[in-house]
Amino acid sequence: MTTVKNHLLRIALSAALAGVLTATASPQTIEQGYASKLTDLPSEAAQTLDLGAATVYFTGTDLVLAQGTTTRSLLQFPKSVFGSFTIRAAAGALLFGESSDGGIWWVPLDPANKPRQLGTIKLNYSAALYNRRWAIVSGKTGGFAAKDNDLIAIDLTNGTQDQIAVLPGASGPITVGRNGDLYYATASASFPPPKGFSDIVKFPAARVRSAFGTTHLGMSDGVVLYQGIDAAGSLVSDRDGDLFLTDWVNGNIVEISDVDGKAPRASTLASYTGSSVSASGLQFVPSAANRYDQQFEPFQRSGTGRLVVHESDFSSISRLRKLSPRRAHIEGSKGNKIPKATAFDLVVKNGMTSGTGFVLVGMGRSSGEAIVHRPFEAPILWSKMLLQPILIAPVAFDGKGEATLGLYNPGFSNPLSLTTQSYFETGVSAGSSGPTNLVLQ
Repeated sequence: MTTVKNHLLRIALSAALAGVLTATASPQTIEQGYASKLTDLPSEAAQTLDLGAATVYFTGTDLVLAQGTTTRSLLQFPKSVFGSFTIRAAAGALLFGESSDGGIWWVPLDPANKPRQLGTIKLNYSAALYNRRWAIVSGKTGGFAAKDNDLIAIDLTNGTQDQIAVLPGASGPITVGRNGDLYYATASASFPPPKGFSDIVKFPAARVRSAFGTTHLGMSDGVVLYQGIDAAGSLVSDRDGDLFLTDWVNGNIVEISDVDGKAPRASTLASYTGSSVSASGLQFVPSAANRYDQQFEPFQRSGTGRLVVHESDFSSISRLRKLSPRRAHIEGSKGNKIPKATAFDLVVKNGMTSGTGFVLVGMGRSSGEAIVHRPFEAPILWSKMLLQPILIAPVAFDGKGEATLGLYNPGFSNPLSLTTQSYFETGVSAGSSGPTNLVLQ
């Protein structure tokens, strides 16, 4: 692969798109390019946590570990309390907060170890693990009438507390980036909040570290990264510079892409307008791998992590929706070995919806992929055998994300190996199918 070939392919695709691309996103609940899996929970389940092989949820009295049909209470209260958060605190332990009495609890997953209360943070609301020793909790420690909200670090070993920040307004959600930056969504003290009130503020890692001890941070110590969000109830970050939040005013899950970049962009990842449920909580579960060519973006490879959404009507429905990138794929209608004198189709599935994309065909057998194009944030993975394609054909994608290209195999004296792949742009994202090898007999 050379820079020249890369440039030529980019010019060819861009020119073709400029001529025939007419993609218009059709209304849908989830942004295209993601796979969605639903798991039902008991109607009273809240403060959920996806552990992969198991799920944790709070019923008002019990923090429950559910694995298949087996359930076990990890923590039990003698009376009903209002849960605030459940987060992973260590490989074998959780941190749980409730705002009725302000309790912060260390909860082991091993039944041989008992939960213990680390301390009390009045009206605790949101929490994020900062490092192995500390978690940071957002809470209205001065009471509902107080003009400020506090960010309190709590020692996960002995419960020692340290005030990290005092910020104006109601309690806002927090999340921590990979390098220790702390992200906070401001919240209005009035209800309903003024339109566009909430900002995304970053407190750089060095500032956060400096706040441990006798000092604390204020708004002037932060950097406003994005403004104009109507509300933020939950806030999480992925591993490639994006934030996700629940805008409970408009019933949306909002993604702020490249939040630390020069031009962060907000888009609706999921809309619950008209739905019987709303998104009440978010959790991002990163993948074990950390590859530069794998990101949590639409139409990317699987295995890049998952966004877990707790959906609820706060009455009879409680469930988890797990979103993960879903890449398009292309296949031959007659299989991968096409007989002589045979008409066949190249069929693309899980592509863009209701627009025009392309199917490309090249000589030879695909031997791997590389990043060759970045029209948007996510990488476009492309077969090295298709840097000089012999065919670039426009195809129409239907409302299900499927497209078909009809071809004919006249027959050859020797079998001919080909590689085919699809490419498309939606206006806010782009994707490619995985390469497929064909043999014309």
